[in-house]
Amino acid sequence: MISVYENVNLELVGDVNVAVAEFVKILELEAKTSLQLGNMKRKRRQKSQVWYDTEFRNLKTKLNYVSNQKHKYPLDEKNKA
Repeated sequence: MISVYENVNLELVGDVNVAVAEFVKILELEAKTSLQLGNMKRKRRQKSQVWYDTEFRNLKTKLNYVSNQKHKYPLDEKNKA
């Protein structure tokens, strides 16, 4: 399509706006054929931490809770180890 546009004599076309409109049509057609349609979904990278299992997660949660209670109520006898 571009080779056809190159061979067109601009003097025969007459109006520059017509030539520009034809060139824009060519660019749009080429863009539609060359661009990939659809959504590109990124693959999420999973963390492969074998040592981090549910038991460890539960222990960590309990430890954070106890630590927060100790900082909130430092004089409470239940929180002292």
